[in-house]
Amino acid sequence: MTVNLALSIAADPTDAELVVLARDSDRAAFSELHDRTARMVHAVLLSRVSATDADDLVQDVFLTALSRLQSLNDPAKFGPWLLQIARNRATDVHRRPRLVELPEEMPSRARPSVEAAQVLGHIRALPEAYRETLLDAPRRGHDRTRDRREDGPDARLGAREPPPRDEAPA
Repeated sequence: MTVNLALSIAADPTDAELVVLARDSDRAAFSELHDRTARMVHAVLLSRVSATDADDLVQDVFLTALSRLQSLNDPAKFGPWLLQIARNRATDVHRRPRLVELPEEMPSRARPSVEAAQVLGHIRALPEAYRETLLDAPRRGHDRTRDRREDGPDARLGAREPPPRDEAPA
């Protein structure tokens, strides 16, 4: 019976058969799994991250899969399991903080106060999304008072300011 199993695996093995062999440290079996699924993993990653990140993450996904192969309960579900690893790694890329170069010197003529320098230091320590929001606001002419008036809860309801007290409503 062992001979028949070996012959069927050698002829055209399924992914599940390759997973079983790869769990037993068969590098050729894992290499075949890689060859069969790398393009699919790359496509999933491309749908979620940049091309450069996707290229790097493909290798990372397969290294993770190799290290966790023993935890796969059903070898027949290797494809979906691998794609979930890829989706998780793509999500991790979006979560990781990215370094953004901030100017050492502030663009004003006056030397910043100690308090302003401390605030800038705290902003530099924030995750990229928060830094961008805070640092882009002054350039966009962001006015929180105006935003509250135009986009506040009253604006959504179509509410108007009440008329001055000395005038009667029309």
